Amino acid sequence: MRKLCLFSLPFCIAIFAACCGLPGLILIALTAAATGVLFCFRKVRPARLICFGVALGLLWFQAYTLIFRAPVEALAGQTRPFTATVTAFPRETSIGGFGTEVRLHLDGIPDPKILLYTDTSGAALLPGDRISGSARFQPADTVRGEAVTYYEARGIYLRGTLTELSAVQSPERRPVTLWPVFLSQALKQSVTELFPEDVSGLMKALLTGDKSNLSDSDYAALKNSGAAHIVAVSGLHLSFFAGLLTLFFRRHSKIGAALTILLIYLFAAVAGFTPSVMRAAFMVSMTLLAPLLGREEDRPTTLAAILFLLLLCNPYAAQSVSLQLSFGAVAGIHLISSPLYRAITRPLPYTGSRLQLLGCKVVRLFAANCSVTLGAMLFTTPLCVWHFGSVSLIAPVTNLLILWAVSCAFAPGLILTLLGIALPGLFAPLTLPVTLLTRYVLAVVHALGALPFACISTSNPFTCGWLVFVYLILLLTVLFRYRRPIFPVCTGVIALCAALMLTVYTSQLDPLTVTMLDVGQGQSIVLRSGRRTALIDCGGTGDNPGDIAADYLQSQGITTLDLLILTHCHSDHANGVPELFARMKISSVVLPDIKEDETTYRTEILSLIETEGSELTLLADNRGVSFGDCMLTLYAPLGDGGSNEEGLFVLASCDNFDLLITGDANNFTESLLVKYGHLPDIEVLAAGHHGSKHSTSELLLDAVTPETCLISVGYNTYGHPTSETLSRLTARGIDIQRTDTMGHLTVRYKGD
Repeated sequence: MRKLCLFSLPFCIAIFAACCGLPGLILIALTAAATGVLFCFRKVRPARLICFGVALGLLWFQAYTLIFRAPVEALAGQTRPFTATVTAFPRETSIGGFGTEVRLHLDGIPDPKILLYTDTSGAALLPGDRISGSARFQPADTVRGEAVTYYEARGIYLRGTLTELSAVQSPERRPVTLWPVFLSQALKQSVTELFPEDVSGLMKALLTGDKSNLSDSDYAALKNSGAAHIVAVSGLHLSFFAGLLTLFFRRHSKIGAALTILLIYLFAAVAGFTPSVMRAAFMVSMTLLAPLLGREEDRPTTLAAILFLLLLCNPYAAQSVSLQLSFGAVAGIHLISSPLYRAITRPLPYTGSRLQLLGCKVVRLFAANCSVTLGAMLFTTPLCVWHFGSVSLIAPVTNLLILWAVSCAFAPGLILTLLGIALPGLFAPLTLPVTLLTRYVLAVVHALGALPFACISTSNPFTCGWLVFVYLILLLTVLFRYRRPIFPVCTGVIALCAALMLTVYTSQLDPLTVTMLDVGQGQSIVLRSGRRTALIDCGGTGDNPGDIAADYLQSQGITTLDLLILTHCHSDHANGVPELFARMKISSVVLPDIKEDETTYRTEILSLIETEGSELTLLADNRGVSFGDCMLTLYAPLGDGGSNEEGLFVLASCDNFDLLITGDANNFTESLLVKYGHLPDIEVLAAGHHGSKHSTSELLLDAVTPETCLISVGYNTYGHPTSETLSRLTARGIDIQRTDTMGHLTVRYKGD
């Protein structure tokens, strides 16, 4: 069995390296193959298997790309007729219209999966429908100007936008291969009918892996508390499902095991056959088969073989973040969970009074949960740092408190949902226990996710230093075979406390820290001075900007925002405010005192302010606000003719350092600010209107002479930042920093 591992693992590593852009694939593959042949003559079997595994992995990646991917991507940039078969139910997109997966029928190419966007005419399409029309095609590896790997990992290399739908033909019978898709849709509909609205989104995610109905606040709480894995169907869910099936089939029965495996793959099909789901299905299948076939399961070989099969079907599945996290969690659990559990529970006695034995059982339960959670975090933590730039510190506590509830809710929830398909509404009264368990899970993740430092950003050097220190301690513990976990655990906890204290101390040390958050096409700027924190605007595209701001602040230990200033209430400056209110306490809010505008978020924000009891200031006149070691000068609206021109201006001054924020004001309004605002020479300017050519005028630049210009911008169709604005800045030698290319931008004023 280990021979298979020695071949499969190098094959998989080679695929991962190729996906990361390893140059010279053919040359490296031929070199590895030649080296393998040399080892054949020397009869060095392990080295031979490793070399052949590397060679095959690189060659297969190249061959798959040429045979399956390149012909499909060749259609990108074309508008042409097509014929396709719908394979999924359409979903409404965030920008209107619908998106669905289809199989494109092309001559000489195996029917590739593509994502097809339609207008409202696509809402009525059903899986199995054969459609014809015309579409404009584009690559799937770039969405809204950002490189993505999500679609590639699912085997989708092309996206199409429907320009004309000429025919829809429905079959007399839907193909058997699409039955799981209809079952999945029926399950989701049954969940909607059976469960209250506040828990139906989480129940759909638990049972089918569909997170589209989870609210932004619920998903943010799951992510920050380290519980997001419960809404990504994987080994946890399939183990629950397999445990449920054992109630119906006789133990150690070959027929029962075969039926269990069959139903597990049906459940995997309902969940969409994603790479992580397939990994879990293979794993559970081999676990069931090993004892029945009289074979002992070899976990490393099993993992390597499963990954080999997945990447053989689609090498680009290696880019799936969920697959990486899934394999990382299983590998970590296998390596350290059992030894850690034995080390923790070794001193516990197996004899004594009933009270002592009960206490020992509780400790063993706690130890089992902690050892599994910590084992899963061994490899998933570096992956979370790489992909998300954050680490959930509260995850072990969260899993201890909720996994039992998730386990208890899954089986009855699935049974009631299946019964609800046949008899809609009849079983709704029986869902109360499951509803209460689900509400408990949501309450726990919201409470823990809102704690200071529940989830910390790895952009902080102290956090990175702590992680390096912890993994170094772990490595030394393994090398020296130190069997008592108390010392490394206590050392890691002490180092963590030191890192968090330094984070808080250094954030309050500088007189003023300015951070322009990367919120896509929008603006959100954090100001910190001493113990005071302010946020200028909270809007953008992509991920909810309220979550981005709350994540950043909570990773700094901040749970209360002292001041929220909205220059104006357009979506790109205010659409994240509702989510920000849901996650943080906001003491005071400043808005421009202008006439109500129903096209903005103003009415909703005023309602939130009243509900939450925040202090409201409608600014009609210029005002100075003391802010820690600094002074904020708030300029009332000067322009007229729209919310952009009727917005606020903010000047943050600290000693000889000045920062100016102009919102979305145009050139004319900027000229009024220069004329009546008595502006000083400034050091930092937040570019107006995301770098529009109608803002950041020559008059303003000549009046305030900034040294640095921060531009908050993301993918857009307006051409922001425009070449005219960039030229004006460059001609004056102003340092330009952009969120779309540099992420969060931070400027620190350390005092005279």
